[in-house]
Amino acid sequence: MTIRYAVGSHERTVDVLTGGFSIADHVERLEPTSGSGKEWITFMLKAGGEIALRDSSIVAIEMPPVEP
Repeated sequence: MTIRYAVGSHERTVDVLTGGFSIADHVERLEPTSGSGKEWITFMLKAGGEIALRDSSIVAIEMPPVEP
């Protein structure tokens, strides 16, 4: 899946693994009502390693279309 996030006035994207969770699960992690109180959300990178993004910088979580 792809995460779109903002750094200053620039928007960037990063490809990450779903970790077995649906997009809805990841979106729920960002909701203020989730009670997690997290400011940083960690995602596993497809290329290996992790990226921690500030929850307020995440613009969108997208799943690329599946080709038949």
